Amino acid sequence: MLSFLRKNAVRPSVTMTWLGLVAAMPTLAGPHEHGVVHMNIAIEGKRIQVDMTAPLESLLGYERAPRDGAEKAAAAKMLGQLRSAAAVIEFDSQGQCKADATTISAPTLEGKADAKAAHSDLQAKYGFECTGAQKLQTAQINLFDVSRRISRVQVQVAGPQGQSQSTLRRNKRQLKLSK
Repeated sequence: MLSFLRKNAVRPSVTMTWLGLVAAMPTLAGPHEHGVVHMNIAIEGKRIQVDMTAPLESLLGYERAPRDGAEKAAAAKMLGQLRSAAAVIEFDSQGQCKADATTISAPTLEGKADAKAAHSDLQAKYGFECTGAQKLQTAQINLFDVSRRISRVQVQVAGPQGQSQSTLRRNKRQLKLSK
């Protein structure tokens, strides 16, 4: 997120939006909870930034490095799916959004995490350029199709219409972006 803030330092409103999100994150993220994914969405002009944190248990069923070929294949498949922004979120056609940046960090899967750590998360960031961002009405959360273990997605949105918070479930995947 620091790189996002640095890139947008000349745009104070983006920086202020993100600082507001960061200040609110402790209440949104709460404790590491299996089955729950946390997502922050910031809409500023034509830019949309989506940050996601998910326990590895919610994605793979365990929070350690894969041990055998089957687990390694499952982890590689999941990472491949998450590299596609559309596997996570799709904005309605009015926004005319195109994903232009994806970053995924999963230290445990990359062999960089402390082996004694009790909990491991995956963090992903998705950037979008949307020529019709101000016309956006909804977003479809597709993340439930990546893993059956995800029971809900806690979403916080900061945009031109203020901030909102929603809880999405497998049977309620559509996020309302406008009031």
